[in-house]
Amino acid sequence: MSEPESVSRRSVLRLGLLAVSATQVPVALPPPARAQGMKPGANLIGKLEGPEVITDPAQFPKTFREAPALTELVKAGKLPPVQERIGQDPLVIKPLREIGKYGGT
Repeated sequence: MSEPESVSRRSVLRLGLLAVSATQVPVALPPPARAQGMKPGANLIGKLEGPEVITDPAQFPKTFREAPALTELVKAGKLPPVQERIGQDPLVIKPLREIGKYGGT
């Protein structure tokens, strides 16, 4: 008489997962918002916060400040001044709440 084959724990788990996945009923998902003729995000409540790009040159800042660490490089002549680094057509983004501060921990 032969001994019964031992079944590994991994085989039992694999068979169990197969059995569970075979019994799952597919769920009908709603069509995307565009297919329903709605704008994306139309079902959201409130206004989304996000960066606002300033395109009107009249609203651009008149002066620019640079990081203290970069000031040392400008004084040493290793880096051009901030006005030269920014260029004629800067990308200006309005901060959400406030302008950040250099330094800290």
